[in-house]
Amino acid sequence: MDYPTMHTCLQTLLSRRTIYQFKSTPVAQTILEQALEAATWAPNHGLTEPWHFYVIGRQTQQQLARLYARLRADKRADPGTEAWQEHFDRARERFEAFPRVVFVGQIKTDSPTQQQEDAAAVACAIHNLQLALWSKGVGCQWSTGPLIRAQETRQLLQVPDTVELVAVLYIGWPACMPKSKRTPWQEKTSFLP
Repeated sequence: MDYPTMHTCLQTLLSRRTIYQFKSTPVAQTILEQALEAATWAPNHGLTEPWHFYVIGRQTQQQLARLYARLRADKRADPGTEAWQEHFDRARERFEAFPRVVFVGQIKTDSPTQQQEDAAAVACAIHNLQLALWSKGVGCQWSTGPLIRAQETRQLLQVPDTVELVAVLYIGWPACMPKSKRTPWQEKTSFLP
C-alpha cells in the first residue's frame, strides 16, 4: 500500500470545498466505488460500522426528483398555483441533473451512548467519502432536510426500520469553485498546562 505524504493529505483537506454546481459529465463508477471503500475505513468505536450507503440509479433518481420537487415547492408556494409549479419544475430539473446521488443511513441502536458514537462514525465515513472524491477532482454536497425524512424516500430506497437516513450526497465534477474561509485555528484552540 502506498502511503500519502503529509503534504498530499493536508493539501486535500485544506482545498476541499462543498460544491453546489456540477458539470453534466458522468462520474465513473470506479471513482465512486473507491470513495465508498474509503468511507468504510472511517474510525468507529467498537468497530460497529454503523453506516449504510444507498447509491441511486437514474430511474430512482427521477422518482426522487418528483418528491424532492414537491417538498421544495410545498415549502415555497401554495399547491395548485403558478408559483408552485415554477418551484416544482426548477427543483425537479436540478435534482435530475445531479451526476450521482448517494443516501447515507445510520444503523439504529437502543444505547444512547452508542447512538452518539455511531453518529460521529457516520459523519467520519461521509467525510472520508468526500475527501476520496476530492482527491480525484470530484465534488460533493452533503445535504440533509425534508427529503431524508420523508416516508416516501424510505419506501423508494427500501430502507429498513433499523436504519435512519442521515444525509444525501450530491456528487459530480465541479462547475465552479466556491470561495470559503475559516476562523483561524488559534482562535478555536486552547493549550492547557
